[in-house]
Amino acid sequence: MSDTTPRGEALERRIALSDLLDDLLWPKLLRAGSLALRPSRLGLAFFTLVAAWFVGSLSNLWSSSEQSFVEAAVALKLRGFGLVFAGLTTLNGEAVLSGFSVLLYDLPRTLWDQHAVAFVVLTIPYVVIMAIGGGAISRSVACEFSQGVVMSWPEALAFAVKRWASIAGALLAPWMGVALLALVMAVGGFFVLQGVPVLNLLGGLLYGLFLVLGTLAVLLFAGYLLGSSMLVPAVACEGTDAIDAVQRSLAYVAARPLRLVLYLALLGLVGGVLVGVLGVLAHGVVSFTATASTAFSGPIGTAVVTGGATQDELSATNAIARRVVAAWSALPVLLVWAFALSYFWSGGTILYLLMRQHCDGQDHAELWMPGIIEGTMARAMTEREQASNG
Repeated sequence: MSDTTPRGEALERRIALSDLLDDLLWPKLLRAGSLALRPSRLGLAFFTLVAAWFVGSLSNLWSSSEQSFVEAAVALKLRGFGLVFAGLTTLNGEAVLSGFSVLLYDLPRTLWDQHAVAFVVLTIPYVVIMAIGGGAISRSVACEFSQGVVMSWPEALAFAVKRWASIAGALLAPWMGVALLALVMAVGGFFVLQGVPVLNLLGGLLYGLFLVLGTLAVLLFAGYLLGSSMLVPAVACEGTDAIDAVQRSLAYVAARPLRLVLYLALLGLVGGVLVGVLGVLAHGVVSFTATASTAFSGPIGTAVVTGGATQDELSATNAIARRVVAAWSALPVLLVWAFALSYFWSGGTILYLLMRQHCDGQDHAELWMPGIIEGTMARAMTEREQASNG
């Protein structure tokens, strides 16, 4: 009798809706924002940014460039990825190609031209820092998302430190592959494309091989761009090495490219909205604090807080106070960047687990744990295959 009442019908509708959402995988991507906002992950992302900024600022010791090594690298990466994402979401092939050009050509060339020493000396430390921070966040998100286990930040950090080489290798391997292919073509072109008689004919014949190598390089880089957010999670979720992590990510890109692009578009849209809202809030906090705290402080106090005077116009202590206030005022903005970094790896971890389920049939709740053979869940996969065949 109760089933025919409006209350019973409403209950049935709620249960049906819940069951429907449980069967769908894409709504699980919407958890990335809440997972990224966990204080432990924000803290890990925050200190990752601080450590990366410190390493990048070391280039100021020998470089006179206005931008540090990390600032230049981040600006170019954001520009390149922004063009690629805008092109994918608007089906603008020219924008996608422009983004590829920025990341594949402008980024290394600019860093080499403006920060050659830093490019050689600081790239590996910078990548290691990002690998450890990203590995810790990805492992923490994977445990909570798959197993419902809340991992403490020291445990997550210990996991990432133990596997820093595999994570850093996964981040570097696609770039090294593209660089190796480019080096092979450059060396080959040096010998056969200089206009020397006979050799120039050989160069013309071999140019088809150069095109093949160029195609491999572009496809590898395209796969890297689409699967870059899954590289660190592949190690964090599987306990695998760098080569296997790259193979898994590229295989998922090749197997379900349209689904992957749609998932990336959803993550990008939600992340953009969240970062935008937090950015507005951070700006409001800084502006309100500055206005309220200088309401009765006079011109000097206003100059200390808002920077309305030059360093020469302030006394020594006021100049120091101004720098301290500027550092505090940068904290809300830095926290927004920390959320963006945490969201990138949180979303990438969920994306990896869902793509793994689509491509390999391995449930997203299955996660490698210490004691299981690293990089495999062979027994579980074999039993699943036997059950499906039986």
